[in-house]
Amino acid sequence: MLIYLHVGGDRFVEVFPNGPAPDSARKGSFLHLCLLTDDLHADVERFRAAGITIDTEPKLGLDHNWQAWIHDPDGNRIELMQLVEDSPQRGVARAAAGVA
Repeated sequence: MLIYLHVGGDRFVEVFPNGPAPDSARKGSFLHLCLLTDDLHADVERFRAAGITIDTEPKLGLDHNWQAWIHDPDGNRIELMQLVEDSPQRGVARAAAGVA
């Protein structure tokens, strides 16, 4: 369902082969921006304190990373993600950096 293309460091492009066609009316669209954070829970509380609506509270995703969702003023979905130590992305980023 999901392929991660390693761009460099801890940056990836997520590709969803055979995913649904983009549909602006579909809340769960795969078209979104993902921002990494080192402390998802603290960032969510800072956003909440600033009046930003948290669409999806922090939870563990299928890749075992923490994620939460917000949206920008135009309604574009933004995923906030904290990589956990044993996540696939963290392992690839460490291997590419030559870190065990």
